[in-house]
Amino acid sequence: VVQHDGEVYLVGGRFKAGEGGKYLALLRMELGALGRSVAWVPVETTGPKPSARRGLSATVLGDTLVVFGGEDADRRYMDDAHALDLTTMTWRAVEYSGGEGGEGGA
Repeated sequence: VVQHDGEVYLVGGRFKAGEGGKYLALLRMELGALGRSVAWVPVETTGPKPSARRGLSATVLGDTLVVFGGEDADRRYMDDAHALDLTTMTWRAVEYSGGEGGEGGA
């Protein structure tokens, strides 16, 4: 869960029996009357969307949501990074180098 400009977003999710959506889930929290109820509403985005995953790292830097890693429905570790411009809701892949973590670890 991350916060940006007064909005709260849920990033990622879980899979049931190896199944899941094709793309990473991104939901925005909406509060009901007097904050007594909460609804998670899917957010429409453009650009090359990250694949579905759970257990990822997510942070907001300025107007950008950055996600890294996680695990796919087959429990394989992901070693990629993606950025979402929160003003245009457009995804892009992030190129990076570093670390000797190998597959799924540091």
